[in-house]
Amino acid sequence: MTEKSCLVAEVSSRTVDIMHKRQLVLLLAFALVFLVGCSPSSKGPYDAQADPSAEFAGAMKRAEKDGKRVLIVFGANWCPDCRVFERKLTSRAVYDFVRENFFTMHVDIGNWDRNMDFAAKLGKPIEKGIPSIVIVGKDGNVLYATAAGQIAAARKMTPQVLLKWLSDPIRKNVGEP
Repeated sequence: MTEKSCLVAEVSSRTVDIMHKRQLVLLLAFALVFLVGCSPSSKGPYDAQADPSAEFAGAMKRAEKDGKRVLIVFGANWCPDCRVFERKLTSRAVYDFVRENFFTMHVDIGNWDRNMDFAAKLGKPIEKGIPSIVIVGKDGNVLYATAAGQIAAARKMTPQVLLKWLSDPIRKNVGEP
């Protein structure tokens, strides 16, 4: 091999090494962003420090005053279906209906080690999966609970299906306020 061809091969090898290093750095950066976004500590609707009993008492006062019901959503920030459910719950197709009819509160169940006593008081709606919901009337009675895991696969629901689903228990199964 000539000196010139050796130099070209060395430069080509260095260029490939630099390109591979850049690709590796980009791949690691994307992986880091993904992992941070999916980590249990990332911001989400479920607050591990919240006191659901205190929140519930406040929600019940507001519900009684405004003639609304309380929508309690059980889940955890690590749960993909819980995050999907929250996005659908706050989508344009569903948000106005929920806001007009409910005071919404979220209860963090952690890794099935938080707020289990609160869930038990409401009929154990989380036994068949999360997310799960409980609808409580302005009188404090449980009107509906997802005891069979009805929304545990929230990723399969469209916002329109969720809206219809939330509407049905209110109008057909538990009556009008």
